[in-house]
Amino acid sequence: MLLTVREVARELRVNTNMAYRLVNSGLLPSIRIGSIKVRPEALEQFLVTYEGEDIEKCLQKAESK
Repeated sequence: MLLTVREVARELRVNTNMAYRLVNSGLLPSIRIGSIKVRPEALEQFLVTYEGEDIEKCLQKAESK
């Protein structure tokens, strides 16, 4: 099963724009099949990888590259 960006946002309890930022920055791997989709395993790995991190700082760093 694949998650839409809206579903990812709901799972993370963030707005949709933040979920798109995570995907577009490359912090959250995705695939485009019609629209952007995220594997549940990729979401779980994202949570493990960035646990305890300030995501806004991680996003700023990734977006500045």
